[in-house]
Amino acid sequence: MRIILTSNLSIKNELKKIALLKNILVEENIALDIQKINLDRSAYEDYIRNVDNIIFQSKNAVVYSDILHGYILHNKTAKLYCMGKFTATELKKFFTNKIIYPKENYSSESLMEIIKNEKVGDESYLVIKGEDGRDYIQSEIKKFSTKIKVIDVYKRVPLEGFLKQSSIDNKANNYIIVSSKSALDVLLLSLSKYKKLGPLILIIPNERIIRDVNKQIFKEIIIICNSSDAKTYLTAIEKHNEES
Repeated sequence: MRIILTSNLSIKNELKKIALLKNILVEENIALDIQKINLDRSAYEDYIRNVDNIIFQSKNAVVYSDILHGYILHNKTAKLYCMGKFTATELKKFFTNKIIYPKENYSSESLMEIIKNEKVGDESYLVIKGEDGRDYIQSEIKKFSTKIKVIDVYKRVPLEGFLKQSSIDNKANNYIIVSSKSALDVLLLSLSKYKKLGPLILIIPNERIIRDVNKQIFKEIIIICNSSDAKTYLTAIEKHNEES
């Protein structure tokens, strides 16, 4: 069997390390190039210095918002929200503010429930995200607050042809790990150009990613929560490979 990573996952190094001990090939074929968006940071200074809540929608939102970090550092009382422990770990590198995130189900829906429970009075919000990223959180916040700004700090550029036909084993199971709808779209575009493919098993963090997508190209689809560690991923893959 073969494992193919289409995104730069936080667990990738540990996954490679464990797989190597088991003689399992893990190949990186990244579907999207993440590029920083140039911002006029002065336009956001006053708002960031005084905002009550700052929401980072991804680890990349933390990394690529570095131009704004100085303003955030001056706001010691703002609560910082994020999707899960990997983004929280990144936030702790820069800020000492209170960091809040779902402890199990890493999703916009779970985070939104926490935000609703945490809000006190007429608070202000800042959402930091990627261009064309999901707008669920900002849409929900607008239902109870008019004090909200959204800043896109990075964009995803598709890398067409990122996955060569030679990367796919024609005789064994190919486990393709995809973490976003954007990456899946690019994957499907690449695969559509090949006439003959070995068995493809798609691994995704939730069902939302495959909504309205043609799934026929895949032999099977496995859902592994994105809060899972490398060992959990590999155990699930090995179990499936043994049973298929």
